Amino acid sequence: MAEKNKKQSFIIAGSTSDIPIVFTATDPINRTVILKQTTWDMHIIDGDNYRLELKDQEETVKDVVEDPKFIIRDPIDNRERYYDLVYLSSINKIKPLLVVVDHLYSTGDICTIFVQSRLRDEPGEREIIYERPKKR
Repeated sequence: MAEKNKKQSFIIAGSTSDIPIVFTATDPINRTVILKQTTWDMHIIDGDNYRLELKDQEETVKDVVEDPKFIIRDPIDNRERYYDLVYLSSINKIKPLLVVVDHLYSTGDICTIFVQSRLRDEPGEREIIYERPKKR
């Protein structure tokens, strides 16, 4: 399980601040990505979205950031979409998980997460930044 409520200093929105984070991860392109506690609590799990299927799935989200099947450019500048299929124990299903990361500053900031019923991005629509190599 990810270590919760740990305060670390990161440059977010152009300034350095100590903020509680859910986790810090390194993506396959060697960039640091964080999930802030406030984003998790007030946007992902509670607050404006109530994505209860993600409750207690912090490690699953971290795994997608660290080892996604694809990273695809998002229509919003500086954002990228991390995709993979995951098993969500909370709903006992395998689903596509989309983690959107804002890379405007030196530390990537997870801004939203979606459990999808199917993958909606077509490969020709957006630039594929990374594809997990096939195991031989």
